[in-house]
Amino acid sequence: MSHHHKDVRAEGHGEVYEVRNVQIAPGKYRIAGGSFHTDHSNHPIPPKATALHPVSLPSYGGDTQFVDMHAAYDELPEATKRRIDGLRALHVVESKFSPRKLKPLDEKSRAELPPPTRHPLVRVHPENGRKALYMNPVRIEAIDGMSESQALALVGELLAHATQKKYEYRHQWRYGDMLIWDNRSVMHQANGDYDMSELRHLHRIMIKGEPVIPAAEASTGEGMKLAKSFVSQTPYAQGRRPFFRYRDLGVEAASGGRMRAYHNTCIKGMTEPTGWHYHDCEMQFVYVLKGSLAIEFEDGTVGTFTAGDSFFVPGGVRHNEIYVSEDKETLEVSIPGKIGTVNVERPDGLPEKLREVSNERS
Repeated sequence: MSHHHKDVRAEGHGEVYEVRNVQIAPGKYRIAGGSFHTDHSNHPIPPKATALHPVSLPSYGGDTQFVDMHAAYDELPEATKRRIDGLRALHVVESKFSPRKLKPLDEKSRAELPPPTRHPLVRVHPENGRKALYMNPVRIEAIDGMSESQALALVGELLAHATQKKYEYRHQWRYGDMLIWDNRSVMHQANGDYDMSELRHLHRIMIKGEPVIPAAEASTGEGMKLAKSFVSQTPYAQGRRPFFRYRDLGVEAASGGRMRAYHNTCIKGMTEPTGWHYHDCEMQFVYVLKGSLAIEFEDGTVGTFTAGDSFFVPGGVRHNEIYVSEDKETLEVSIPGKIGTVNVERPDGLPEKLREVSNERS
């Protein structure tokens, strides 16, 4: 895939781009790739991969950092995912908000630039079906439907999240290395932590990709598979509550992580209330198969649920299980498959005695 700068090519190899530190003023240097980005996101069909090979390396420093944008997306709060899944960002050759100044383009290079293009803020990988943040603070100029201040705040928030050390791989260059990465899955940056009197020089090529798939337009069945669950083959496992046990019905694996279904039973009687908490997910649905359980909810009600009863809890709704019978069995379904639990204090303003709704007529 062609690079923006037509004047910085390896001699005799038009698709090989020269990456090097360049002095632009006394004591001031331009470091190519010196902030987190993904390559050439201002193209309507950005490169799917980039390869980098060192020609000359400084005596220390000059590493390249990568961050996993799939993992970063996966660990966002569900409310944030719902907020950003349908958003589109405008990518230009150099955003007026770029954290660094790029090398100016010569006349020929500028004439061959593609027009500004819009890409989803969350993309779907065409080969594995996983969602990933698709960001480039160097090129994002705007987000559709947002003011400049709102867009900047969102980009800053997502960037701070995605560049945490837990998502990072840091590559220390050695002669002979050839590093290839997937631009659909990672951001990267070069480090300027070396003696600028030494040359850091690498050769780069890019491989043309495919149109970016927005999360909102992903195939709903992609990544799913047929699955069957039999009691004899799926034994119960210890859960996070010592008086419950759980049998995974295989839905999380079969749905590519989109949802989870568990058969939940008691090991013994409930020893203590679970405490007020909420789940970091889109939703949880519970259907009572046998026995009973009582739950307090943040809306000031308490319900006792017996066989045939059910309840639906959106993510973030606070509740507290206060009673479970020893013969309790439930079917629990959640979206997505990974569900977090956040312990909280009893909601302010709730009356001491909550309103019992089990026997109310609808």
